[in-house]
Order: sequence, then C-alpha cells, then structure tokens
Amino acid sequence: MRNDVQNYEENKNLILDVFRSGGIAAYPTDTIFGLGVDALNPDAIKSLYYLKQRPEKLPFSILFPHVDKILEIVDVSEKCRVFLTGVFPGPVTAVLPLKDPHCFSSGFLSDEYAGFRIPDHPFCRWLSHHYDHPVITTSANPSGMAPLLTLEEIKKVYQDRVHLYIDDPVDGFSRSNLPSTVFKISRDDKINILREGQIPGEKLLESFLNIS
Repeated sequence: MRNDVQNYEENKNLILDVFRSGGIAAYPTDTIFGLGVDALNPDAIKSLYYLKQRPEKLPFSILFPHVDKILEIVDVSEKCRVFLTGVFPGPVTAVLPLKDPHCFSSGFLSDEYAGFRIPDHPFCRWLSHHYDHPVITTSANPSGMAPLLTLEEIKKVYQDRVHLYIDDPVDGFSRSNLPSTVFKISRDDKINILREGQIPGEKLLESFLNIS
C-alpha cells in the first residue's frame, strides 16, 4: 500500500510505522530526494538494494540527528572531530572508521567504515529525533542513473514499490539538484573526496588541511 504525506507531524504514527514494518520511504533532504529504510532491519535493506538494483558491495549511508552521536561510535582524531563539527549539518556524506566494526549488524558496511549524513532539512531532523533506530539514506534513483529531482519523477519510476512518499511542506521540492559531497577520512587523518556534490571537494580539503 502506498501513502502520500506532506505534513509529517500530523502523520507521525504512519511514518514511523512504515519504517518499523520494514517499508521504504522517499523523503526530502537538503540536496536531492532520498530513499530510506530502518538501518537495523536486514530484510528492509535487501529490499532497498533490490529496488535500486544496487550492487550489495556498495554500502549505504546512515542518517544521524547530531554530530555528537556520530563521534561516539567513530575512531577519529581531534582534528577530524573539529572538522566534522564544522561541516555538519550540511550537504556532505562523511565516510569514517568505526570504533566497533560490528556496531551495526545489518551487513551494509564495508571494511570497518560507515557513511554518515546529517542533512540540514527539517524532515531529516524530525525523523532522526522521533525514530529510535538509525535510518539508511540513499539517492532516490536506480543505481547508475541520473538523480530523480522531484517527487513526481520518483513516483513514476517506483510507484507502489515505495511505501511512503513524503513531500516537502515548504515547496514540494528538495533544496538542490546536486547530491551530497562524499569524503572519506582514515584513522591516520588522510582525507579523500569520493564524489563531488553540492560543496566543492577542494573547499572541504582546504578546510580540513587548515585545522591545526
């Protein structure tokens, strides 16, 4: 069954029930629209991989409510902590080493790293604070294809295979037509840009290197 929602506060129980039951949701972020499922539900994650036709060797990222919550579970330097505090919330995805490679048991991680997102968008903040499990976040397009930029485009592609479509109560669209910029920081403070996006990778590298 497909549900279309605009006011998420009025539909709180419906939204949370979709995630709890292993459903897939399409929702707005501070970049392009995303698809999400409960990050601790292996069956839901398999369904999302199948929906996107995404190779399982490519891990998904996770929505978090606040950078402090991320810093509790990652193994990074003080320099990296300062940097992350400066870039979150915002249109970036940080791929970081975990203190415990088994802290997530759903099989969507690779080589002891996980990708983290804290979108600067009211729905993502709302969801992170109201739902008691971490939530997968990934762009709302079939793997290897161009991003779908409006909810209407997403509905045409996925139809009832997505169980919940959440519109943006502000204007019906996401804030940018560019995805998040993805960077990876290793335990020894090496930073690499994995994907260019809304924030130029060069700007992020400069900011990181300028932290003493």
